Amino acid sequence: KQRYIFLLAIVFALQIHATNPQITLYSLLICLIYLVLRLLFLKENFKQKISYTTGFITSGIISLGLSAIVLIPNLEFYSLSTRSKGIITALGDYPYSLMELILFIFPFAFGNPATASYSPPFAEARLFWENTGYIGLIPLALSIFGFLAARKNKYALIFVILFALSIILSLGEQTPIGFILTFPPF
Repeated sequence: KQRYIFLLAIVFALQIHATNPQITLYSLLICLIYLVLRLLFLKENFKQKISYTTGFITSGIISLGLSAIVLIPNLEFYSLSTRSKGIITALGDYPYSLMELILFIFPFAFGNPATASYSPPFAEARLFWENTGYIGLIPLALSIFGFLAARKNKYALIFVILFALSIILSLGEQTPIGFILTFPPF
């Protein structure tokens, strides 16, 4: 439907206006992976698949048009920034480790920065607010139910795959597919 195309375009345009380009890129990639998985898993006819694909592309073009006032100066600024040479050296900064997955359940497992007791058991320095993935116990419990529903519901399976891919990529160099982060546009 056309209203969903424009809604998605407005969401992406607002992200381009308001957030870090890296977060906008990740959101775009998640939506693109969702589209591909939906086209692969769900039983829609060819006409619907073409409609979904053209709607996604159309919303991307509209969002680029809506955010051109911000994109054009940012592209010029990017060539002058320190990231113009690439960010491969920054990939090792604040890596996520398997031990930090406990922070999804217990956010203060390594201490609390407000009381100056935060001391993670790692050699390199960590930022509490960047490495703590705590979202609450109720959403965590609901996500467990989502994992269980993935066997019966293909929509839930798509989100389980997206979750697993997100965790694997956040672990970076510690996984066999960590080298993907060295390729553009990452």
